[in-house]
Amino acid sequence: MMKNFSDLIFTPTIESDDRTILIQNVPEARRNARTMKNFIEKKFLGVEVTQVWLTYDVETLAQLKKQQTCIDQSLLYTEKYRLEYGTPLQVSPQLGGRFLPLCPTEDAAGYYLIQKDQYRMLVNDEVNRLITDPQNAVFVQLKNELMAQR
Repeated sequence: MMKNFSDLIFTPTIESDDRTILIQNVPEARRNARTMKNFIEKKFLGVEVTQVWLTYDVETLAQLKKQQTCIDQSLLYTEKYRLEYGTPLQVSPQLGGRFLPLCPTEDAAGYYLIQKDQYRMLVNDEVNRLITDPQNAVFVQLKNELMAQR
């Protein structure tokens, strides 16, 4: 059900929270925590909302974060290589650079630092985009279990 929004998390029944409900197909105009809280408390008298969690499609963000981790690991490797061999590692980022000896190479540390800055900007842009685009499902936590049963 929430596959596009997060990984599946299985919790034992004794650890599940019976105060939290999932509301799906929320209209775009109501995809705001304060609006959702006010709507529920007005529609269901006596119900008190303690917290609202909006859902987001984070698949692109997760891929960007994986790339960032890969770049960070590459930077660590280039530093270890420099310390081990006394010379900076060279990379050939052009297509076919590994197989064509005439492709130019460049310093790996410099290349990966530029990549790191580019991915940092991409992640920030994606986070800003996500914040403005909540999905149509909302988790709502109520004050107690009896309120959730209404």
